[in-house]
Amino acid sequence: MTRKFVYPIVLAATATGFLAATAFAYGGHWHHRFSAAGLCLSVMSPTQRADLLPSLGSSWAELKTDRQNVHSAKAAITHDILYRTSVASDEANLTQAESRLQSDRDNLAAQVCKNVKNITAVQTLFGQLQGLHQQQQSLHQAAHGDFKSARSAQ
Repeated sequence: MTRKFVYPIVLAATATGFLAATAFAYGGHWHHRFSAAGLCLSVMSPTQRADLLPSLGSSWAELKTDRQNVHSAKAAITHDILYRTSVASDEANLTQAESRLQSDRDNLAAQVCKNVKNITAVQTLFGQLQGLHQQQQSLHQAAHGDFKSARSAQ
């Protein structure tokens, strides 16, 4: 491999590894980009999290139900497409289920974040993660450009 081709791969892998390590250091896996509840939970002590979780039981149950409703609506749309029937009503059901899921996620995040004693730490963490995400995007774009130029040079 030529140096032009290897450098972008190493750079992108390093940036991705750094972002993953940083996210893990701030409280675990970072599946949901900039989730308010995740950010608030990451600055809480284990004792605070343990005290908070029992009060959120009904909210967790609502989220589980909402996720199941979204899954069912998507399955109904797939069925409609495969059996060549109208998808209009099932698309409306999916939109409603996704809206309800987002609303319940937001309510849960508000419940979690109202118990944070140091909201400034959460705000700082949010700003830092946004900056890291923007850096990752620019590195990805640069690597993509390097790959394109490496391909055209061959």
